[in-house]
Amino acid sequence: GELLAGRQDADVAAEMVAETTPKGKYKDEPYIRFDAAGMTIGLLPAQYRFGNEAFFEALEAGTKAVRVHLVYFEDTDTFWAKARLE
Repeated sequence: GELLAGRQDADVAAEMVAETTPKGKYKDEPYIRFDAAGMTIGLLPAQYRFGNEAFFEALEAGTKAVRVHLVYFEDTDTFWAKARLE
């Protein structure tokens, strides 16, 4: 999409948004949505809290800004995204 603008990979500014898991085993537990340029570019499900505690703690402390490295694989038309705290 427009986030990569003709490149195979890019480093973009994104925002963490807290959402609540709607159903299943982790119902009512928070998960994190990563948004950039009005698009959701990744999710960190509630079950991944263990191992990604820093993201959840940062969001709970009021931090929203993250950097996300996006890679586009043309042959499979898929994206890979890796977020990091600033």
